[in-house]
Amino acid sequence: ELVVHGATDNTLALSDINGWSIQSVCAGEVAVTRLALSPDHTILFVGGDDGRMSARSAKTLQACQRFPPLTGDASVGGISAVCLSTCSNYLFVGTAAGAIEVFTTDAIRSGR
Repeated sequence: ELVVHGATDNTLALSDINGWSIQSVCAGEVAVTRLALSPDHTILFVGGDDGRMSARSAKTLQACQRFPPLTGDASVGGISAVCLSTCSNYLFVGTAAGAIEVFTTDAIRSGR
């Protein structure tokens, strides 16, 4: 079993359940404060208080897609929640401003 955790210093870390560090990567400009794992445990969705999102390989933590930053009223306060639909086809992003953004995950899951 593995544990993934993020931090506001823009790092994303993978550890075993005993806390031994396996890998740590810089998440770029994304302050890692919200995480969601796909039901098949292959894709990790990372969001932050700055309104940025990315999809990453759950195995390597490398980015496979970056989403456009939230804009307008939705961007105020950043991302407050991230979750996937049970079919894993839709990513729901809740914002601190009370908006919900919906993204499809088809391109990510097909490797495009």
